[in-house]
Amino acid sequence: RSTCHVDSGSLHFAMALVHGGAKKWRVWRREDAAFLYPRFAVSADDVLFDAARAGAAEPRWVVCQKPGDLVFVPSDCPHAVDNDGITVGLATNFVDGSNVDAVAASLADDGDTASLRLRQRLLTLADEGDDVPAKRARV
Repeated sequence: RSTCHVDSGSLHFAMALVHGGAKKWRVWRREDAAFLYPRFAVSADDVLFDAARAGAAEPRWVVCQKPGDLVFVPSDCPHAVDNDGITVGLATNFVDGSNVDAVAASLADDGDTASLRLRQRLLTLADEGDDVPAKRARV
């Protein structure tokens, strides 16, 4: 089970369920995050939500993931999962043309030298790939 949360850094999330039971995913629109009673566990990058409170927004998507299924959660979308039995999965966070600017902004907010170097490299790679069509929102 995972508490309702948003993956930090504006990264997309994907999970392939490899073996075992099922996972019930609840995913909310990023615009509904304010209605889910956000609280900050450690920092502004570590946001948890109390989606069970009265008046909280309903999830936009409810998915039952079975072995062999892949679930994609867009960046900044609150999500929670309940496991039905023991499960084995592979998970990743990633950046693509649709969230590169939000990830770059998050790295700039971190402000440390390593984050700023990574931000510069990310933007350089994104600019080199601009000949490939992608939705890219400017921050």
